[in-house]
Amino acid sequence: MRIDRREFLAGGLAGGIAGLHPGRATPADGDPPVLRRRIGPTEDKRWYDLAQSGPYQAQPEPALMPLGQGKALVHAPRGLKSAPLVVFSHGALTDPIAYRPLLQHWVSHGFVVVAPKHDDSILERGLLTRTSSANGSSTWDVDRVLNDANAWDARVEACRVPLEHADIIGKAVGVNVSTDRPIIAGHEFGAYTAQLILGASVLNDVGKSLSFEDPRWYAGLLLSPQGPGIMGLSDGSWERLSRPTMFVQAGRESDFTGQSPGTKIDAFKRSPPGHKYLAWFDDAGRNLYTGPRAGREEGARDARLFEDMKAETTAYLTAYANQDVSMYDALTGEWPSRATFGRMQTRVR
Repeated sequence: MRIDRREFLAGGLAGGIAGLHPGRATPADGDPPVLRRRIGPTEDKRWYDLAQSGPYQAQPEPALMPLGQGKALVHAPRGLKSAPLVVFSHGALTDPIAYRPLLQHWVSHGFVVVAPKHDDSILERGLLTRTSSANGSSTWDVDRVLNDANAWDARVEACRVPLEHADIIGKAVGVNVSTDRPIIAGHEFGAYTAQLILGASVLNDVGKSLSFEDPRWYAGLLLSPQGPGIMGLSDGSWERLSRPTMFVQAGRESDFTGQSPGTKIDAFKRSPPGHKYLAWFDDAGRNLYTGPRAGREEGARDARLFEDMKAETTAYLTAYANQDVSMYDALTGEWPSRATFGRMQTRVR
């Protein structure tokens, strides 16, 4: 099922296009030059531009800010008066800094990205889930983290705080943070957090249905989400997930949940149709979301796949946070698959 272009402009998805994208800025004096590889002779210019650093200089280091009961890393552009808000929720037992290449890329294209440091971060309280054996080895009780309803609630609350304190964040980084169309994004456990916020229902350990939905969020971006059968998710969990959502999945990925990539995209298949996108990378693994690892033989291939993922997600953020009709039209057609020469397959419902 395709989305009608008029549907994008009508009702709650309208809101006016003029004035939403401020003038593009040039790097400030003294800023390092923006590094871009040369465009190849057969590459799509528009896709290339989305895959490379954008026209805005990201602040060299994200600001670590106390927000609510926790802390968050704030990635912001320089030279912009106003930018839309994206809140990013990291994976279990990791940290927002692991996603810096991706988050800074979004910033370079005109977004403020706030990444809460969740309690299960390996640099926060995640070490509390570690146990030591008699032989001195250590393990992490990941199941305890993933299936704790209190942890789900804490993560959702940590993502709400930036939305409620956008003015404070804006004053700290010198950019007006627009919450007209805020987008919640996340990876693995962060994708689960984003699903809860967007309306996915779950069952706790005694079978009680829980909802964490927050209607203030305009759209979602889920990197390696979860399917039914784990973490309280069932076949009907996505019946209320009606807002625009992009699902991104690597075909060669394995994670803490043990679910197959095909099962993980059930969230896309089971959510109500309308403004739903699937970006499937058949030949990619877990580093699709954080960038290629140094020294790997597959480095060149992984680097190109990472570029494709950055381009696709940036196109989505631009289409929905900025109400960019031309980008919306491009996303709902065959352009992403053609521009990647089949490295990524897309579906739209």
